[in-house]
Amino acid sequence: MTYKITRVDLTRSGISFRRQIIHSIINAIRRGDLKEYQPLPTTREWADICCISQFTVLSAYQVLRRMGYIIGGPGRPYRVEEFI
Repeated sequence: MTYKITRVDLTRSGISFRRQIIHSIINAIRRGDLKEYQPLPTTREWADICCISQFTVLSAYQVLRRMGYIIGGPGRPYRVEEFI
């Protein structure tokens, strides 16, 4: 099951969309809404639903990968990393 996103997940609150995506995913992991290895929406899905650039989403995913929250990369789906 893929994590569901909606346009209301992101707001024009003065906080960058990239940061909002990062916090949204981290909070979903901490709440248990996202489970280990659960696939995340593609960068295109985020971009289309939220009317933002795919690059913004990709940048957020790269930060989350470096932080150890997700795995994946070019040609591979992004998924929640195994919890330690």
